[in-house]
Amino acid sequence: TIVDTCRDPDSGRYVAVAKDLTHASTRAELLYSDDGETWQLGRAINGGLCQANPQTRQTVVWYKGKFITQMQANVLVSEDGIKWDIVADLGGKGNSMIETNGEQLIFNSSKTIRVYEDITQSPVLEKSYSTNPNVYGKAVSGTNAQPYKYLVMDRDTAYVMTPDGAGGANVNSVGIKATDRPKAFPIDIAYSASLKGWIVADGTTEGLLFFDENAEDITYLHTLSMADGSTIAPKINAVAVNDAMIIIGTSDGAMYVAANTPEALEAGSGSWSEVGTRGN
Repeated sequence: TIVDTCRDPDSGRYVAVAKDLTHASTRAELLYSDDGETWQLGRAINGGLCQANPQTRQTVVWYKGKFITQMQANVLVSEDGIKWDIVADLGGKGNSMIETNGEQLIFNSSKTIRVYEDITQSPVLEKSYSTNPNVYGKAVSGTNAQPYKYLVMDRDTAYVMTPDGAGGANVNSVGIKATDRPKAFPIDIAYSASLKGWIVADGTTEGLLFFDENAEDITYLHTLSMADGSTIAPKINAVAVNDAMIIIGTSDGAMYVAANTPEALEAGSGSWSEVGTRGN
């Protein structure tokens, strides 16, 4: 199963991370494609994934002219999506997530957030936020302009962090607990500058979560609705944002889009419409 993709905007090449979600497999595959339809194997990595954490979506990002991903403790870099080199060892386990805000690489791995401006150098921010490195559902995202803030999550916790100027961070707990949303875990996060907060897909049928970057709590978004009054029922497992739109993906292969405005996150607003062709 392909769990994440990204694209080189110069060459148009896509790279994907694929993993087996059906059982406790540790095999990962790094695939590449020049058209987004026909995929070829770039590199297979046995033991690349943490078998206890199939829920965590290993991610691949395009950052400063290179594809970057993490497999267990190793950070791998490729210029073409075919040849991959190990450039760093972060320690910890493979229940991790990588994100970029364009200027920085942001890792949530094991029980620590690390922020890099150059992956070959020491992180500009490193902060442990949990006593349990084995909790699954690691997720992370950062604001796209200074002063930077970071939303750091796993299944049990959520924190907004701000750099303290000394390589660490000031930590603000936003109070999520496993019991708040049974069987939920953060799968995908997208930051919206216009909404000044993060939209989180947690794999449930209850909509989305929204974290205001300046707030101390969470907004639970239920019953996202379409213009005809129907609601989006399948599990929401992907979210993306650009200046104009919010895009979500669901477990049945559908995609929905709404304007990147507060109305999109209001119950019963009728803001959403289905786009594209359903995949498998």
